[in-house]
Amino acid sequence: NIVRGKKQYGIDINIPGMRFAAIRQSPVYGSKLVSIDESGIKQEKGAPSVHRISGGLVGYNSPVPEGEDPDLWATQVRADDAVAVVADNWWQAKTALDELDITWSESEHASYSSKSHEETLKQRVRDKLNIVAESGDVDTALADSSQNLQAVYRYPFMDPAPMEPMNCSALIDGDEVHLWTNSQFADDAWRIAYELSGASPDHTHVHLLPAGGGFGRRLNNDFVHQAVQVAMQNPGTPIKLLTTREESTKHSYYAPMTVANYTGGVNAKGEVIAWHCRTASGFSAEKSYGGTRIPFHIPNTRFEYDRDQSTVVPFGFMRGVGYSEQLWMNISFLDELRLLTGKDPISFYRDLIDPGKIAKDSETYEFTRERFERYNRILDFATSQASWKKPLPAGTGRGIAYSDSDYYDGYKSSTKIAIVDVHLGNDGQVIVDEVFIAIDAGTVINPGIVQRQLEGGVAYALTGALFSEITISNGQVEQSNFHDYPILRMKQMPRVHAEIIPSDKPPLSVGEDAVPITMAALVNAIVDAGGPRIRSLPIQSMS
Repeated sequence: NIVRGKKQYGIDINIPGMRFAAIRQSPVYGSKLVSIDESGIKQEKGAPSVHRISGGLVGYNSPVPEGEDPDLWATQVRADDAVAVVADNWWQAKTALDELDITWSESEHASYSSKSHEETLKQRVRDKLNIVAESGDVDTALADSSQNLQAVYRYPFMDPAPMEPMNCSALIDGDEVHLWTNSQFADDAWRIAYELSGASPDHTHVHLLPAGGGFGRRLNNDFVHQAVQVAMQNPGTPIKLLTTREESTKHSYYAPMTVANYTGGVNAKGEVIAWHCRTASGFSAEKSYGGTRIPFHIPNTRFEYDRDQSTVVPFGFMRGVGYSEQLWMNISFLDELRLLTGKDPISFYRDLIDPGKIAKDSETYEFTRERFERYNRILDFATSQASWKKPLPAGTGRGIAYSDSDYYDGYKSSTKIAIVDVHLGNDGQVIVDEVFIAIDAGTVINPGIVQRQLEGGVAYALTGALFSEITISNGQVEQSNFHDYPILRMKQMPRVHAEIIPSDKPPLSVGEDAVPITMAALVNAIVDAGGPRIRSLPIQSMS
């Protein structure tokens, strides 16, 4: 059905008697709906009707997670007020919506910008933050190092940008509520529907449909919150709410901007003996693991982490979550230290994942040993299968990165490795030629699905690393569609060789690690090709 174009997604649902809703929120974060002049739509076709939509808490973690500030959380994961127009078809609804004269209140966030937010984060990582993990004595190790290095890295706001715009269909029929949605958090969509409508949970039904991409965006149920309110104002009539691409881009839930300040130390033997990282991000779920769960061992470490509570931009999850935000930084800064030593990448990594260097009296000794053994096994596989030592033409570079998504000690996920080959165009553009990616996931039940997950992760990684950035000016998102928030085109997709390591061990999660490890290998490949060290995404052009 997918190949023939007959698969039915949320956007395709059609119910007899259905009417269609187009929606618009204030362009400025935090504005309230003041008034609507409907006089301009009286002659429009499709019998359009105008509806006010109240904002509300719609985030993935709603209700508010334990230990979080309810007022703060409600600010960061809520939908603003909106206006909807309902008509006989969607284009009629959208046309009528464009004719409305809508007045919004002034907002305290009207002067907010992503540039000022970035400067705030950069200032924060200059000072002490909350220590979330440490080992050894990092201050002494840095003082004793023969070479020290310091660098600041930055990850921008990013939008998951699924191809299918946000949509939801809803019907309030007496005491029965029906939703047709492709939410990634169906339980919360169900809760929102019965709480808003006042219906019994037993009489609230969620019909879950396939999504044309989710990547974390559909974890937030703003589109459900809005569709139910429109349906409540049109009892007995099925309503399909569909947002424009512009509305989907400007009113999304974004991966938080993240800034990390690294300091590392190398001794006279060329060993990395000190690692100090301060990370500050926009408001988000707790993601310190992005910095602390490094896939290598350094004896003296300190990790500091904080979230900026004043962020205006609403928070959302995105594919690869905290690892996508910071693994590429960790691996890239590690490569900066490697270049100080003059060692080749493989021998350098081997020294950092030597199980024999783990303290046997450590509480996590067994788990860390197993983790490092998996790293060594996948390095062996990749460097033998991917012709790692094959000479590259001038102007071409190769980068390598590996990791897992073990969020805490005892959490066992699959291990993955990526090798990326690039060359640099005459105009400064990065051209990705080939990606080798391998996974050690124990016994694999469905190899085809695993390979497609890896290939899709590569495409998503290249989109994020090369192109993706959401910027805010005067309290408004500046991007609106794929012309100014581009995604990877088919002609830019490299050759991908996805391999599964044979294993008879228990199955492990496949997850989203192809995204962060591809990003990490990419930035190192650019340096290897003679390009600059990338410390801020997106890469776009190096001219």
